[in-house]
Amino acid sequence: MFLDKEIVIETVLYIVNEMPGLSFMQIFKIMYFAEQDHLVKHGRMITGDDYVAMANGPVPSHTYDALKAVKGVNSWVNVAGLKARIEIQDSYHVYPVGSADTDYLSPTDIECLDASIRMYGVCTAGELSMLSHGPAWSSTERNRRMKVADIAAEAEASEEQIKYLEEKEQLKESLRDAAAK
Repeated sequence: MFLDKEIVIETVLYIVNEMPGLSFMQIFKIMYFAEQDHLVKHGRMITGDDYVAMANGPVPSHTYDALKAVKGVNSWVNVAGLKARIEIQDSYHVYPVGSADTDYLSPTDIECLDASIRMYGVCTAGELSMLSHGPAWSSTERNRRMKVADIAAEAEASEEQIKYLEEKEQLKESLRDAAAK
């Protein structure tokens, strides 16, 4: 699972086009549950983002960095494209300026995002935080990356799926280590 920055941008845009004014936390939790659903049903995450176990639940690390960059808090490659397409009001509420380019999202991505928006879009940030404090989050040290296999296991993935995801995650770690050298 490798991060695709365009898919991150289009995923955020897709969510806020459906529900303008969501807070960062609400977007992150809707993404988390959609990614978890997609992982179990289709064997891959939507964005490939790394989820970090933060105090209020799982947070997609690169998505968070991108939104902070739009606010001017840090830098992120390609933030100009996102900056032109979303607006952040009251520090953390995101509104679309344009539509998502759904050519970047597969039909199954959209299906899982829609299901997550329907189910979790009505929840407050506090409710979403509590709902996301499942076993994958609980078993991860705060501010550390959550294991994809744990995220899938929490959603009742089969043993075969979990084993596959563990092997895929080991390969990803090996590639990260090789790239760092």
